[in-house]
Amino acid sequence: MPIASSAVDSSPVTSNSSSTPSVASYFSATEVMDAEIRSALKCIDSHYSLNSCEGLSELFKNMFPDSSIVKQFSCSATKCAYIIYFELAPYFIVAIFKCANIHINWDSNSNEVTTRYFTSVFMGHSSEEVTLSVLREATEKLNVSKLLNLSMDGPTVNWKLFSVLQVDWKNDFGCTLIDVGSSTLHTLNNCFKHGNLSTSWDLEGFLASIYWLFKDFPARKEDY
Repeated sequence: MPIASSAVDSSPVTSNSSSTPSVASYFSATEVMDAEIRSALKCIDSHYSLNSCEGLSELFKNMFPDSSIVKQFSCSATKCAYIIYFELAPYFIVAIFKCANIHINWDSNSNEVTTRYFTSVFMGHSSEEVTLSVLREATEKLNVSKLLNLSMDGPTVNWKLFSVLQVDWKNDFGCTLIDVGSSTLHTLNNCFKHGNLSTSWDLEGFLASIYWLFKDFPARKEDY
């Protein structure tokens, strides 16, 4: 589902059928759809409720009575939900697949390391076999051969699942996942902290100085 309006052929319509839309009506429909999509994206980005969309059509018509787009604009709570769940969500899922299949957590468009939410699965009580089955099903469209590590939610959680995955990865891809302990985030954070201390570079002081140099000083931000 394209986010913005796309270019269309501006050649005249030659069909005699009265049901064939004109070029002008095609452009109008595309622009109306674009406006409705942007409205739904704003709702998502600002964490608005779907009910906040109720009455927008009437509000915009009163605010912009001369707009041909506003006259056709319609984005109630139900329609906004439909746009998000059935049009925008599939688009962004494909975008995530494209990004994740290149490098995990690497956005090739912005050349930045990014963290992206993919999905959630609720299982209740389950064994490692069930968890492994659900994990495979949830990631079947991803290139899991590029998976580096399995994070855990506590010091004694998922160890059996981790050991099963290690065997599978060894059999399927000839390698194993990186084992950095039960808490990946804290382990890597402590590694960075101790590595910083061992260099005597005082990176913490340097970064703090940069922060306070620019904080509340827009003139310095502009100069630099």
